[in-house]
Amino acid sequence: MKEVHVQASIPPIIDAETFSDYNKTLYVPINCSDAYRVSEYWKNFEYIVESADESAIESIVNEKHRIYVVGHTLHVENREDIYRVYNLIGQIVYTGSDRVVRLSDSGVYVICTKESSFKVVVR
Repeated sequence: MKEVHVQASIPPIIDAETFSDYNKTLYVPINCSDAYRVSEYWKNFEYIVESADESAIESIVNEKHRIYVVGHTLHVENREDIYRVYNLIGQIVYTGSDRVVRLSDSGVYVICTKESSFKVVVR
């Protein structure tokens, strides 16, 4: 492995043995390098580079769903059934079918429906 690409805007929890060699480039989303530079073990990477290609999805629009974030508010349209919202460490932060959900913290969230999962970013 010559480089590591991470799409999480908040550094995931890792341990010292997650990577055998930190002498490589770590690519992170734009405006997130400072968080990785102070995060335990992530800060061990020799090079931490911000890359627009690593930015997480801002919204999802397809024939079945329209899911997007405005500020700290998650909007879920075209959904009648229950869905779950998880934070980046896997905790459920919401279960229900509301079209609008207030998310208190910035970060990456995963929305799980019966058919699929989607990722959004709260800045």
